[in-house]
Amino acid sequence: MLRSLRSLTHRLPLFAALLATASSVVASQVVPRHTAEMAGLERAWFTQAPLDPATQTVVGVKLSGGSLYVLTSAGMLQAYDAETGASRWNTRLGDGANTVVLGPAVMHDTVHEDGGPKTPRTLVAATVGSTLYVLREVEKGVETMLKLKVKGSPGAGPAFAEDVVYVPAISGRMTGYPLDQVLDVSFIIASPGELAGTPVSADGSLIWATGGGQVYGAPLKNSNADYRFDASEPLSGPPVVAGRLLHFSTIEGVVYGVSILRGRELWRANLGDVVRKPVVAVDGVVYVATESQVLWALDANTGEQLWKVEGLGDFVSASDKQVFAVAPDGAVGVLDKATGRPIASWPAVGKLTPIANTENDRLYFVSDDGLIQCFHATGLAEPYVHDAKPVAEEEEAAAPSDEPTDEPAEEEPGFGAEEEAPMDDAPVDGFDPFAPTDEAEEDAPAEDDDPFADF
Repeated sequence: MLRSLRSLTHRLPLFAALLATASSVVASQVVPRHTAEMAGLERAWFTQAPLDPATQTVVGVKLSGGSLYVLTSAGMLQAYDAETGASRWNTRLGDGANTVVLGPAVMHDTVHEDGGPKTPRTLVAATVGSTLYVLREVEKGVETMLKLKVKGSPGAGPAFAEDVVYVPAISGRMTGYPLDQVLDVSFIIASPGELAGTPVSADGSLIWATGGGQVYGAPLKNSNADYRFDASEPLSGPPVVAGRLLHFSTIEGVVYGVSILRGRELWRANLGDVVRKPVVAVDGVVYVATESQVLWALDANTGEQLWKVEGLGDFVSASDKQVFAVAPDGAVGVLDKATGRPIASWPAVGKLTPIANTENDRLYFVSDDGLIQCFHATGLAEPYVHDAKPVAEEEEAAAPSDEPTDEPAEEEPGFGAEEEAPMDDAPVDGFDPFAPTDEAEEDAPAEDDDPFADF
């Protein structure tokens, strides 16, 4: 069993000097340079998101395409260059009134402009109260592409799927709004039970989960689900996509690898511990953090346990040879990617909330009060970018037999293996056909605000 990284934490006597030179809200959580160096890391940049920490918080962060999109409870949406921390643009959604703000979602695609060749496009979506905003990045900032009242009260952030943006409602249905078509052809998808989290799309399918642990998959804009996978208990987070597989865990710690196209279970692993956070999948490995602060690494194709480390609560990022994780007290551990062996660490610095980065090796932390920090390995000016090759391309070759087994997994030296639990095959169910919704309101122009400067 690998030893806990918590034993490596200690107090920081020099931290008081930082407090004397900056505001208490930000400096109380800034990681000093010399602390980062203890883990072989350097701070690339830090900045403060535009919010009032007394009354506002960060409600959503999305890392996508070299930008970091940060959404606050006041509806302020800001895009930062993920490598430098420089503000790219910012805009306010809504009037700043006290209401539910959800998102952001980001999509990168290409479109024809006035009959010419295809050009790249980046769209960002969020909901403020019952209003959906879809923004389009332009050369000098961002412009509003779509603004409309949605059906029902949004229960999770919006999601893009090709030329449609979907908004999940608390009632348990999703409404799809076409981006480049007449708005009166929007449609509703209904499934039994309250929706759990933001839906995802992959391989021409829309995938979503319900509060009871059912995972549905349907072809985009189709009136019938291809499958329903029943995990029989609530999930710890929405499914994540890696290649042609879906990965998710139940709250009771049963982790699944499921085919996107057919909803067939390819593997499961019972960790024997409570899991309350979404799993992370990158480079053919599924990382799962349990409530007892154990970080597990499972093979994404087979569910085989690769390693586990005690004392770490969240996956942060990974390079070609290392994995970076953080403990609840802010201690960061650097692990060998192949074995999980601890390599280095920095001590406890207070709560750090990571953004699970599956794009590259950068470490991002965003606090509730808007402090954003980025770190990377010392001297590594260019990011290590993960290979996006599909997982389990030959699905049938990776699939187990149709009969589940109660035989325990083979134990590896130094690690415990958990017993797998059987589960009956889930039936395929349909769901309600599309129904029309109301027409949208007129677009409203984006409102620019001055970005906060680094200090």
